[in-house]
Amino acid sequence: MSVEEIVSSAFAICIENGGVILNLKGNNIGDNGAKYLAEHFQHIPNLQTLNLNGINIGENGAKYLAEHFQHIPNLQTLNLNNNNISDDGAKYLAEHFQHIPNLQTLNLNWNKIGENGAKYLAEHFQHIPNLQTLDLYN
Repeated sequence: MSVEEIVSSAFAICIENGGVILNLKGNNIGDNGAKYLAEHFQHIPNLQTLNLNGINIGENGAKYLAEHFQHIPNLQTLNLNNNNISDDGAKYLAEHFQHIPNLQTLNLNWNKIGENGAKYLAEHFQHIPNLQTLDLYN
């Protein structure tokens, strides 16, 4: 299956089930797949859970996702663990937190986020006042 087919299939399942959970865990879609995914967020504005565990994205994939957060303002859980997100990727995510103010759980463990990335995240936490769980283990 192509990246586009994988993402399209996941979208179809998501929409069929009410559009609140999108799970692409373990699908090796990479940065290009993240871009394709993000460009279609407007079709699932009620998304609450986005599981992108182990999809092999780096800072570009994080950037593509973050730039489209405004289309999924109801997001409550974002799982990006086990990827290759660096400090720059964390910065891109943090700079767009204001678009996902309902976020309660942010999972970024097993990435490549260091001290600077953690600092970027912390500087933008005021935009996600409902955050209850932050996982940066690694």
